[in-house]
Formats: sequence, C-alpha cells, structure tokens
Amino acid sequence: MKKILAIVGLGLISSSFALDEYLSIEKGKVEVDAGYSYTNITGFVDKDWKKHDNLGNASPTVHMIPLQIKYGITPELDLELASNGTLSNKDAGDMAGFSQPEIAAKYTVANLHAGAYLNIALPFTTGNLDKPDAASLGIALGGVYANRFGNFRLTGTAGYRINLENKDKKKPGNALFLYAKPEAMWTEYIGTYLGFKYILSGETESAGTSNKDSDKFVLQVIPGVNAQLLKWLAYEVNAPIDVMGKNGPATWGIGGSVYATLPM
Repeated sequence: MKKILAIVGLGLISSSFALDEYLSIEKGKVEVDAGYSYTNITGFVDKDWKKHDNLGNASPTVHMIPLQIKYGITPELDLELASNGTLSNKDAGDMAGFSQPEIAAKYTVANLHAGAYLNIALPFTTGNLDKPDAASLGIALGGVYANRFGNFRLTGTAGYRINLENKDKKKPGNALFLYAKPEAMWTEYIGTYLGFKYILSGETESAGTSNKDSDKFVLQVIPGVNAQLLKWLAYEVNAPIDVMGKNGPATWGIGGSVYATLPM
C-alpha cells in the first residue's frame, strides 16, 4: 500500500506544475480551463530502471479533474489559479480530494514568444490526499515558449519547484519539470503533436538524512490533438504513456481539456 500511495504521490508532484504551457492571455479577459484525465498503473519501475509487473489482481487507476482560471491584468501579465480534483480506486489507495491550490503570475514578452512565471502551491489539500506525507509549501519558477513556423508550432514549458518543510517537519524533495510539444498544423485551427514530458523529483529529506536511491523520475511521450472550435473556445485531447522511469510508476492514460475565454 505504501508503494501505491507513493506512486499516486508522484502524480500529485506533477500536478504542482498545473500551469499550462501557454503564454499569458489578453488584458481584461478570463479563461476557464477544465478537463479530465484517466491514468492506469501497470507496474513499478525500480531504482535500476527495471519494470516490475507485480500488481497481481490489482488494477490501480486514478481519475483527475484539472481546473484552472486565468485573468489578464495587462497585455503581458496574467494571474492564474489551479487545482486538481483527484479520485483513485481502492487498488490505488482509495484517495479522494483536491490537490494543493496554486496561485501564479505569468509574464509574457511577445516579441520573444516566451514568458516566465512564479507559482506558489499552498500547503494543504482536501480529503485524504495528504497521505503518506502532509503537503508542504512549494515555490516554482519557470518559463513558457510558444511560436509558429509556417505549418509547424512549438510549445513548451520548464520549471523547478522548491519545497519547504511540512507540518511534520519533513521536506519533500524538490522537483524539475520539462515539457516540449512540437506540433504539425493541418489547418489554421487544428494540429496534432507528439509531446515529451520529464519530471524529476528529489529524495525526501527528514531528520538530516537523504537517500539518492529514492530519487524519482519519469519520461512520457504524449501524442495529442489541438482544435480551435470558436474564437473563444478550444479543446485538447492527448494520451500520456510512460516510456522510462526510476522509483516510480509505469502508466498510460488519456485526458482532455476545454478552454473557454470570456470577455469582461
């Protein structure tokens, strides 16, 4: 059970980078993003990168509902709020609740097609998502990039999260996040992409101890589709698949998001 909870916990680490890979929205507009993702855990990868399909009759699955709201303060700057609703079956720890709320500011430099963000993950969750360890205050710094070259578009983001001690005086390891999304644009409004996501989480530090063998990482390939239905409405569907990892899950999944931009 502890191993499965740790696996789910790694997924929640990735949700600490809930900010999407897109640039700031326009001044005076509100964007509401909602989605759903399903993840099936097929085994575990040990410290030597070897997969073990030792789940027996268990079939751990995790459902997530990512929610995000953005508000454009200036043409360059927006504020963003995000959290994930999470529900797992009994084999995945029977967990339910909302992940750490996140508050972020994202600043875009238009002529560089790039931006930077500061993201703060507040140190609490709802339900029983504080297992096996209580949430800690997290501070993430990162950047985003989006540019189109003819019928090709490149979007991506990178970030580094620093975790402070939680209420149990434990310091979860810091985490690095990289995501690149090269995309072929078939029309002005529809594109297909093959993304690559990498998450590295350091070891947990407690009572002055550390263990490099407990570091976790996962590399995913993420094929997907982007579509702009209306000027104010778009959707995205993708299917993340783990291809390499250490001390973490072997998973596959499917997810989708809807983006609605509202004038104020």
